[in-house]
This record gives sequence, structure tokens and C-alpha cells, in this order.
Amino acid sequence: MAWVIGQFEAILDKVVALPVLMPIVDSIGGLTKSQTLTLAIRGLAVGQMTLSNRRWLGDKKFRLGFLTGTVCSTVVALVTHLRSDKLTIMATIAVAMLFNLVAAAFSSILNPSVLHMAGIDPTLSREVMLTAITDIIGFFSFNSLAPVFLL
Repeated sequence: MAWVIGQFEAILDKVVALPVLMPIVDSIGGLTKSQTLTLAIRGLAVGQMTLSNRRWLGDKKFRLGFLTGTVCSTVVALVTHLRSDKLTIMATIAVAMLFNLVAAAFSSILNPSVLHMAGIDPTLSREVMLTAITDIIGFFSFNSLAPVFLL
């Protein structure tokens, strides 16, 4: 994660609000990941998540992640706007959160499914692997979008 953040040192130095807002994008993705992952692993354990319905579940989680991401990013963007009064920072955090929530929801279904199909207990790497995915996507999307919206 430090390497990803380090790639954006120039923009982080120019816009002081960005390092303050990065943990918000990251933590919202982490919460989505944990909730979806718990449901996916439970579904695998009790046999409710099967090969035939994984695509349907993935599509459903993608749509749900998009909807949740839209709502959460709008709320956080409005609060950010109250604190910052810059529409560009508001847009940056909103779009980055949307990307991160969709990625968190989708990868939380995909990861345990792939591990389960490979005969590996999905609980063994659930937090480590998915935390890395959501952190990298969150930090990368937020810091990549910042120059687009802010410069």
C-alpha cells in the first residue's frame, strides 16, 4: 500500500486534504468487504452458494455495490463539501468510493469462490487478500482521480 501511495506523492503534497480523506475511502471499502465476505463464506459453508448461482450472486453484489457506493459516496461527498467547499475534492472522493465499494463487493464474492473451487478453505486468506485488494484499489483510484479532478 505504501508503494501505491508513494506513486502519488506530488499530488498529495499539493492538495493537503487528500491524505486526510484517504482513510475514509479505505475504511468504507473494508466494511463492505467484510460484510460481503461473511455472507459469501457462510453461503459456501451451508451450500447455498453453488457453481450454478455464483454468476447471479456476483451480478447481484456488483449492482448492490454500485447502489451502496452511490449512496455512501454521495453522503461522504456532501460532508466533504461542507468541510472543504471544493467541488473537485467532493467529486474525487465520490468516484473513488464508488470504485472501491464495487470492487470490494465483487472481489468478496469472487475470492472465496475461486479458493473454494480450488479446494482451499476460503477462510484462510479472506482478510489478508481482500484487505490488500480493497486498500490498493481504494488508494489507487482516489489518488489517480485527484489529478483528473483537481489539476
